[in-house]
Amino acid sequence: MNRLIFIRILCSVSLGFCWNGSYQFLAAAVLFPVVIYYSSSRLEAFLLALLYFLCATRGLIFGSIQYFNSGLFLGVGIWISGNLILSLIYSILWTKSSARRVFQLFLALLLTAFPPIGAIGWAHPMLAAGVIFPGWGWWGVFMTLALIFLLMKKPVQVTLLTVCAVFFAQFSPDPKRKIPFSGIRTHYQYDQKRDFLSDYFRQEDLVKLAKKSEAEFILLPEFSGGVWTDATRDYWQKSLDTGQSVFLGVEEHDETGRFNAIADTKSGQIIYHQRQPIPLSMWKPWSEESFKADWFKNPVSIVREKKIAFLICYESLLIWPALHSLSGSPDALAVTGNYWWAKNTSIPGIMESGAISWSRLFSIPLIMGINF
Repeated sequence: MNRLIFIRILCSVSLGFCWNGSYQFLAAAVLFPVVIYYSSSRLEAFLLALLYFLCATRGLIFGSIQYFNSGLFLGVGIWISGNLILSLIYSILWTKSSARRVFQLFLALLLTAFPPIGAIGWAHPMLAAGVIFPGWGWWGVFMTLALIFLLMKKPVQVTLLTVCAVFFAQFSPDPKRKIPFSGIRTHYQYDQKRDFLSDYFRQEDLVKLAKKSEAEFILLPEFSGGVWTDATRDYWQKSLDTGQSVFLGVEEHDETGRFNAIADTKSGQIIYHQRQPIPLSMWKPWSEESFKADWFKNPVSIVREKKIAFLICYESLLIWPALHSLSGSPDALAVTGNYWWAKNTSIPGIMESGAISWSRLFSIPLIMGINF
């Protein structure tokens, strides 16, 4: 094997393993397009991209087995299928012309950032922006793209400068909270079977936790409220008479379908629909049982004159939901998740790292309501 090819393979694998749940390591993702840029053929570009995405999403194997209560075959199949699609994008757009290759690599970044392909756009290099350019906002997005371009032209020199930038960026303070907002972390076990009795006892516990908080706004984990019904709404409004707004992760059913949503218990209204549920496990467009995707709806919710950007679980790992919400200049970024199916994998840490990166990039305080 050519020595340079071996080095590129090693780089691709190493960059994939940098998706390990450590926020600072997200910065390494900007080097992924550089590895593809220096590949010597379309086949090599495909294999390098596939290695990167497979290593970055290694937690999907065990996570899928847990979620579907299935065997290894299904877990490996889900792990490979989405990554094949992403790798094909980079392979198809690879070209022998180095000048055109730069343009087409940026096109690949764009295609994997926005739907429909962006619906599986995990491990995207743009998530590095908040690590390298905290507080820069949209300028940080453009600077990250410029950095990728410079890395293609001067990889060694610019990589060294990037490492220095990441080091000094760690001294940037976390965004200060503008509103009294707290997130609650829980450790409940869920499964695919609906158990209304367990939902009821869990919500009793959550009411007690909410009452202990002095915050005006309280964020609870994804699906913590079970199915949103009139009874659920009435229970929360009668149990919590403190005047607080509790944002409750719920499953909503209406005449148009099934939604992964967030309800405000004070107003009794659904205030957010998830724009991109997790493909295959939740988002199955071919099935009537699928959770609906609202790709470009409700970027920001207004509660008591405060603008809150919500991201549910998987959305913190994608590009367009975060940019869509953060473009509305919210007062807070509220991220919920329910990772019962991903315990002992890299997935929860990666999701939270993505949320931290978006928060720091736009200097918007982050609140997380997580179950794991």
